[in-house]
Amino acid sequence: MTDLNGGQEYFALRVKGDSMNAARICDGDLIIVCKQDVVENGQIAVVMVDGDDATVKRFRQDGNTVTLIPQSYNPAHAPQIYNLKETPIKVIGKVVKVEYTIDGQML
Repeated sequence: MTDLNGGQEYFALRVKGDSMNAARICDGDLIIVCKQDVVENGQIAVVMVDGDDATVKRFRQDGNTVTLIPQSYNPAHAPQIYNLKETPIKVIGKVVKVEYTIDGQML
């Protein structure tokens, strides 16, 4: 964390899977994430579901209901809907940049 980045913390994650390929976030891409506990509805976030692996989805919360929305050309991906009273959901951060790759090489 430095003054150069406005005091924000950032980290990078390598994307696995095709659930966000329609948002131009593809398997193997590197995403830059601003660490924060809260995101606005509609923003793309890194979210921990039930203490399991992190997922990258479009975030929406309405009361105690959280919907994680994929943006994929693959019809196998559907919105994931969680009741916060039953399943712990933790926002890790907001995706602020995508470093695109082809065959593991940065573009």
